[in-house]
Amino acid sequence: MFSVLASSDQVFSFYYLGENSVDTFDIHPLTKYYYYLRKWLLENGMNLCPSEYDDYFLKDMVRKIEPRFKEEKLSKIF
Repeated sequence: MFSVLASSDQVFSFYYLGENSVDTFDIHPLTKYYYYLRKWLLENGMNLCPSEYDDYFLKDMVRKIEPRFKEEKLSKIF
């Protein structure tokens, strides 16, 4: 599957529907950071929408994240 990254809705929808691999593209440099924030929320059993949480909660959650690869580490630093 090939999709625009944007807010990541399409990516998460395709995975939810059973896709094994989704390749994305986007020209905006900040979309990958937003993707990881949303991914980490899902992995921690939270709602997918970061705007539902205050900054303190999000910063605390990100502090607890253990990056698994370089892109996650860079996103956590950002």
